[in-house]
Amino acid sequence: MTEKSEKRNLSQLFQTLVEFTDAIHWEMDLKTMRFTYVSPQIEKILGYPPSHWTTFDSWARSLYPDDRDWAVDFCKAKVLQAEHHELLYRVVASDDKIVWLREIVSVISENGAPAKLIGVMFDVTGQQKTKHALRHSERIYRDLVEMTGAVHWEVDIASLQFTYISPQIESLLGYPLEEWTGFEYWVGRIHPDDAGWAPQYCNTETARGKDHVFEYRMIHRNGTTVWVKDIVHVVMGDHGPQKLQGIFVDITGSKQEHLISKAVGDLAAALLSETSLEEIAKLTLSRARELTASEHGYVSAIDQDSGDNISYTLTQMMGDPCIMRGDDQRIRFPVGKDGKYPGLWGCSLNEKEPMFTNDPSGHENAKGLPEGHIPLQNFLSAPALYGGELVGQIALANSATDYSEKDLDSVVRLADIYAIAVQRAKAEKMLLDSLREKEVLLKEVHHRVKNNMAVIASLLNLQSAYVRDPEDLSMLRESQGRIRAMALVHEQLYRSENISRIDVHSYMVSLVESIRKSKLTSAKIKVIFDIEDVELEMDVLIPCGLIVNEIVTNAFKHAFKGGGKPQLAVKLRSVGGNDVQLAISDNGIGLPEEFDIDASAGLGLKLVTALCSQIWAAMEYRSDNGTEFVLTFPREIPHSKA
Repeated sequence: MTEKSEKRNLSQLFQTLVEFTDAIHWEMDLKTMRFTYVSPQIEKILGYPPSHWTTFDSWARSLYPDDRDWAVDFCKAKVLQAEHHELLYRVVASDDKIVWLREIVSVISENGAPAKLIGVMFDVTGQQKTKHALRHSERIYRDLVEMTGAVHWEVDIASLQFTYISPQIESLLGYPLEEWTGFEYWVGRIHPDDAGWAPQYCNTETARGKDHVFEYRMIHRNGTTVWVKDIVHVVMGDHGPQKLQGIFVDITGSKQEHLISKAVGDLAAALLSETSLEEIAKLTLSRARELTASEHGYVSAIDQDSGDNISYTLTQMMGDPCIMRGDDQRIRFPVGKDGKYPGLWGCSLNEKEPMFTNDPSGHENAKGLPEGHIPLQNFLSAPALYGGELVGQIALANSATDYSEKDLDSVVRLADIYAIAVQRAKAEKMLLDSLREKEVLLKEVHHRVKNNMAVIASLLNLQSAYVRDPEDLSMLRESQGRIRAMALVHEQLYRSENISRIDVHSYMVSLVESIRKSKLTSAKIKVIFDIEDVELEMDVLIPCGLIVNEIVTNAFKHAFKGGGKPQLAVKLRSVGGNDVQLAISDNGIGLPEEFDIDASAGLGLKLVTALCSQIWAAMEYRSDNGTEFVLTFPREIPHSKA
């Protein structure tokens, strides 16, 4: 198969797969700001045909007026930063109804610059509009909201002592106000990964007399991580920096939102590529653990046949003695005889609702742990649902801190994307199973056609035993040869691993050898083959085989009557962009001087002329030290001719 046709087949398969999902899939070229693909689901969700969205501006015009400016600005900013992003906004449908869309966008870069956008839009109109609207309003006004809980502070540079720190520090980090005495106490509360650069950066900018803003992590008294934005003003004295005045702002929520959007973007990019379900499961588990600081977990899919929960990826939750340990970390969690999933892990699957507990052993569904299983400090589970159907699960355990509703919401958003991946895998399996079934049926068709042609050839052979006229006998033999040429195509397709492709070299050799065995001449003819690996459609290959049959048969019968070392050559090669050239030559006695193929009375050459027209072949022939026929034709028959 050519690279061009392979890409075309992959593109067609991708579009078939995305049409299994209830979401709008789209692609945009950033050079032209034009959509290169919009999936048909736009008509179901918004009532518009895919052609309604042609450019970025045409998409922007369909947005609800109150959302248009901020959504356009947000998207443009994220593209300039080459960042995957997620947003929620309203669109005016064709019937003027308001539709809420949640959109996940992946930015594809080429040569270090954004070149293409790939996105997917989900209709979330019925899913807690108020909650989502509030979330997006909070994004717009986040800075104002966060300022109300900001910590104001002041440090004397000479003594490196706090001269003031506001009471909000206790609610932000949990440490008593009186403990905040000096600069070193602040350094000691910084996250180890930031403790090296953050104080150094502050010292460097202060020495230069420059105000500065930086973001880093601090450790709460309960062990959790708190992201802060530190806005620092350097107060200058007569001899340089005198004191620092600043504000701590808690940005943990916005940082978490950024991490969630990035994780969702990573999964969406994998989903829209050819990444396997196993690899997407690994990526899902990795991102879920990062978002929740979980030590262990697994990501699974529900087996369509048995209903069992199959873990595609699993951390080392189960040691060697564990009775549930599986090969290559793949474990089957069986469904019970009552159709329910047992134990703590089955709770969210049975209810189709996400859950977490920070007291696993005390949970009402706890059934104990298998021998060798690690102890559970806490547990979180989110079912992966597609159209209300349970298709998989994300389960996590042993977070560094207690699980919270924020953790649950983060994992649920990943589960939404993972559910689409599972559904895509199911759709792909259905397509492949269907293709295999059709392939078996088609092979059987080729086998029966070949057998039927063999029966016809055998009947002609039996009939020839009763034919006394040499010309009639010759006509029967030629008809057998033509049937043999067509049957050989079906035989090779039946035996081929790929029923859409024939080994042209093998076919040509078999065809010419079968003609040689017909004993049309007593001469010992040397046959030379020079056949390139070209791909021909059946509509081209069968007529081509018949042409070869007629010309080679004619050569064997008439060309070699002058002694010498008879030789025949069959060549097939690609020429130009999409054309193929077939050349059949011999070193025989040549054609008669008055030869005119159009005026030939023989059926064989008339058949050659008709077949050339059928495959759009331009034919040339010459008779100089033998005979050569050269045909040039396209690999595929133009549809207008077919």
